[in-house]
Amino acid sequence: MTSKGIVIETRQFISEFGKKLQSDILELKKKNVDINYSIRDRGQGKIWLCLMERKSEEEGNLSPLLHYYLSGILSDFILEPARRTILENLMHRNYSYFNRTEREVILSLTLHKLNQEDKKSSYFYNKSYLANRFKEYFKNNDFVNIEGFIFFRLKKMLSHLRYNVESTIDEYLEEQEYQELVRLLKHFVSLGDTEIKTEEIHLTLDQEGEFVLRDKGFNPLAMDINEGISLSPYNSNLQKADLIVTALVNYSPQKIIIHRRLFEIYPKAVEVVLNVFGDRVLLCKKCHLCRKQQVSQDIID
Repeated sequence: MTSKGIVIETRQFISEFGKKLQSDILELKKKNVDINYSIRDRGQGKIWLCLMERKSEEEGNLSPLLHYYLSGILSDFILEPARRTILENLMHRNYSYFNRTEREVILSLTLHKLNQEDKKSSYFYNKSYLANRFKEYFKNNDFVNIEGFIFFRLKKMLSHLRYNVESTIDEYLEEQEYQELVRLLKHFVSLGDTEIKTEEIHLTLDQEGEFVLRDKGFNPLAMDINEGISLSPYNSNLQKADLIVTALVNYSPQKIIIHRRLFEIYPKAVEVVLNVFGDRVLLCKKCHLCRKQQVSQDIID
C-alpha cells in the first residue's frame, strides 16, 4: 500500500528542481527513507508524482511523513536555487534600466547580503516558516505548482526580497556616486595650483559638528562653504567631502591632519580626503584637541 501521492509542477524551475529532488531523495534513501517519483511532461512544464510505499502494516498512514519530507525539500529549494531565479526575474522586470552587467553586480550583492543573513540563523527560521506553509497546504491539497505557491502564498518572502534588492540598489548607486566624486575631485585637484601654500592644516569639527580648518597653531582659517563645487547633491556626506576638498585645495597644504572626532562622525568624507590627497593626510588620535573633545563627549554621554 502506498501513501496518497503529491504532484509537484513547475515550468520555470524544471532543471533546478529535478536535480534538487533527485539529490535529496538519494540522501533520504541512505537514511532508509524511501520516496519514489515519476516524471511527466505537462504542456511546457513537468510534473513529479511523489509516493511513499508502506513496507509493513505497522507503518500506518505514510502521507504525513511524505508531506514532512517534501515540505523540507521544497523549502530548501526555494531558499537556494529558486531564490536566485526569483531575484533575476525581479531585476529584469522592475529594473531594466540597469544594463546586464549592472544587474549581475546588484544580484550578486543582494545574494551575498541574503547569504550573510542566512549565516545568522535566519536560514533555519525561514526554512521552518516555509516548511510549515507547505505542510499546512498539503493537509488539503495533493497538487502544488511551485511558481503559484511562491507568488500567491509567499508574499511576505517576496516583499523581503524586493526590500533587499532596493536596499542593494541604493548602496550600489551611492558607491557609484562615491567613485565618480573621487575621480572628479582628483581631476579638480590636479588642475589646481600645485605650489604648496600652507605647511600644515588641521581638519576638525566644532561643538556643533561643523567643519573647521585650523593652521599649525590651531587658529581657525576661513572656509567659505559656498565655494564648494557641489559635485554630490544627493548624498550629504559626499557633499561635505567635496566642500572640504575644495577648501583644502584653496590652501594647498603640504600636510593635512584629520582629527579623531571628524573621522568618527564622517568616515566617508574622511575616506574621500584620503583618496584624493593620499600621502599628505595623517589621522590624529591623541592631540590635546582630540583629548579635550573626547572628555566633553564623555560628559555629554
